[in-house]
Amino acid sequence: MMGCYFACISVLTTTWSIGPIL
Repeated sequence: MMGCYFACISVLTTTWSIGPIL
């Protein structure tokens, strides 16, 4: 469960970081 939790956070962080650039 924790693994999925951190994975989801990483995906969201990446999206927020790249989203505005695109």
